[in-house]
Amino acid sequence: MNFKYFLLLAAPILLADVSPSISLPTQTAPRSIAASNASDTYRNCQQSAAAVVTIYSGREIGSGSIISADGVVITNHHVVQESVRSGGRKQIYVKLASGDRYTGQILGTDTRNDLALVKLAAQKSFPTVPFAGLQPQAGQGVCAIGSPY
Repeated sequence: MNFKYFLLLAAPILLADVSPSISLPTQTAPRSIAASNASDTYRNCQQSAAAVVTIYSGREIGSGSIISADGVVITNHHVVQESVRSGGRKQIYVKLASGDRYTGQILGTDTRNDLALVKLAAQKSFPTVPFAGLQPQAGQGVCAIGSPY
């Protein structure tokens, strides 16, 4: 064999990095658990989507989530701040995923954490978005659902 061909064949082996690498240990869920978590997450997301709303407050439009069956919605303070500043003279409208529309009244706000609670003006039971448990697990599925646009 010609020495030139030998170098061409051996060069990739000589140039390859064979030094050991250090990596942080990771936890992964077994494949069967991850697959069932994915289907559970998808199902939960589909059910929760009905409780995601669009909020109209003056010129602001934002999203929120219904967190109690009697119609309490959690949203951001900046979404309802025009109504807060106007002393409630600017009406808040809430549109559900179903297309139904309701007026809303501000229950309270937290400007530091940019949170607000709005109560829907209706005597009916609404779908809700459940809060996650206090101990999320590695590999647990999550979803993000938004409303405007």
